[in-house]
Amino acid sequence: MRLFYPLLFSMVFFLCICNQVQGQDGNPCEVGARVDVETVSTLGKATVTVFDGVAPYRYIFHESTTGKQLQKDFSKPTIENLKAGSYFCIVADNRGCIKRIQFQIQ
Repeated sequence: MRLFYPLLFSMVFFLCICNQVQGQDGNPCEVGARVDVETVSTLGKATVTVFDGVAPYRYIFHESTTGKQLQKDFSKPTIENLKAGSYFCIVADNRGCIKRIQFQIQ
């Protein structure tokens, strides 16, 4: 039983880093998204806009170098107070379709 949890985590992580080609309902996935970035002083703000897919959406922001998850509320498409660096956001729609978007804060 102890080996089950790492295996489950690996499978979930694999699903999150790939764009799904088929939703949970068996239909093709069509999630499109873009990230708009603003920088004020030395901190950045990123806002994800989703087109296509089925609402509600979940947004999971990560640092690219460490993979560290940056927020706990997955319902918000905006994250603030980002230092300069590389980031990515995983957007998941209500059908289980996933889109991974990378962005930079200068």
